[in-house]
Amino acid sequence: MGVAQELNQHLQDGMVLLAIRDTNFCKIISGRLDPSLATSSLTEDLLRLSFDYFKVTGEAPGDHIQDELDRFLATQTDDRKEQFEKYLDRLAETHLPNHKYLIGRLDDFIRIRAREDAILKAADLLQEGRADEVDALLSTAMKAGLPEADDSVHYFKDFSGVLERDDCPDLLMPTGMRGLDKLIGGYGRGRLVVTLGGYKAGKSWWLLHTAMTAARHGLRALYISHENTKEETELRADMMRTGRGWGRAVGQKVKYLVQFDDHGVHRLKWRERHVDSIYESPKRVIAARKAYARLGGDLIIKKFPAGRCSPAQTDQYLDYLEEYEGWTPDVILIDYVDIMDLSSFSQDTRHQINGGYLWAKGLSDERNVLVCTVSQVQRAALKRRKVTEKHVAEEARKIAHCDLMLAIGRDETDTVNNLASMNVLVNRTGQQGGTVLFSLCYDIGQFCKASWPLTSAFDEEVGGWLNENGFEADANKKDG
Repeated sequence: MGVAQELNQHLQDGMVLLAIRDTNFCKIISGRLDPSLATSSLTEDLLRLSFDYFKVTGEAPGDHIQDELDRFLATQTDDRKEQFEKYLDRLAETHLPNHKYLIGRLDDFIRIRAREDAILKAADLLQEGRADEVDALLSTAMKAGLPEADDSVHYFKDFSGVLERDDCPDLLMPTGMRGLDKLIGGYGRGRLVVTLGGYKAGKSWWLLHTAMTAARHGLRALYISHENTKEETELRADMMRTGRGWGRAVGQKVKYLVQFDDHGVHRLKWRERHVDSIYESPKRVIAARKAYARLGGDLIIKKFPAGRCSPAQTDQYLDYLEEYEGWTPDVILIDYVDIMDLSSFSQDTRHQINGGYLWAKGLSDERNVLVCTVSQVQRAALKRRKVTEKHVAEEARKIAHCDLMLAIGRDETDTVNNLASMNVLVNRTGQQGGTVLFSLCYDIGQFCKASWPLTSAFDEEVGGWLNENGFEADANKKDG
């Protein structure tokens, strides 16, 4: 990702939001970034008002920004007042920026600006023969930037991390599977999550389920498809939201397992329903989308041709969204890295895939977002509930680059009963090796209706219930 000579307006809007709301941001930026560098006079004035308030009170202005602005506008024209009013209304609808990412961009901007100014001044000083002053000037410029953007710690001197540490890692969002949340807690920023699965196991469904979970929690998700068409992905998202289906499933009866609360006791039951057509009621689909939109999240679906889009083109698209659409994601879902154009990394397929996963991990680090992708398993794991690391296909080094590796497993009996397992193969920050059983129904777009960690308690409670209440063990018999 290249560093622009000017901060785009989206980033400047983010600066204003944090300067108004975040005292810690004011501590970091105030006195290090001249508000006059803003390209908008509205942005400049609001930054200056926020920083001035911070200098006096030691806090970000928060709701007091309106009082500060009223005093400032007392001598301004009506047109100027109207401009501020419209700008503040727009800011109120702006997604709160990614703090760590914004600090990193500001650090790059400040460092480049300091070097540019130093080079221009140094040229004049050299003509005058003042070499010692040039050395001092360039040395000062090399030290410019925000120390907070430096991702290092003086372990024996800096104890702030200990004092600020919570009793668990910061999590961005849950997984959307209660059973899996019990094992790993959820997903965090700066993580690369890879989920393995066989052909038609539900890998793309998992990515879309994760995107919907993000939107449900007020986050922005970018779904990049290199395989399914934009229309197919959009249709699947509508199925998820409405519980409707299409094609041969319409009019058929489907069955899946659900969990319900019976006076504080979790119980199970089979649910049967007829599949209604997703095409019958466009108004219902639109209403479902609007209901999710009210939760504050967002979803963009972007299609690239398989094997044609490179990592560099993906970075360019992310820069475009940020600069021209004013949109930055919290979660990036890539379906999937293995079939991107990875030729820039090597002529060898294995090295290409390794480079692709290394890029994906760097993407999560640099932009401080959650990145999720999927990959194939070996043929030996296609009809297994328990999938292990040895079933990773094509390039085992992808294991080294991910923070969390999951695997969808389904044996023949699971397929008949609309069940699957989620295996935790790799987990840098917690428990690994666990397995979760979950119910699904792709005919109506449902990736997970209920889920349970596979433990001895499961064998006694859930497993026993399944065996006694209609669990179909004959894989050749069609599910009702």
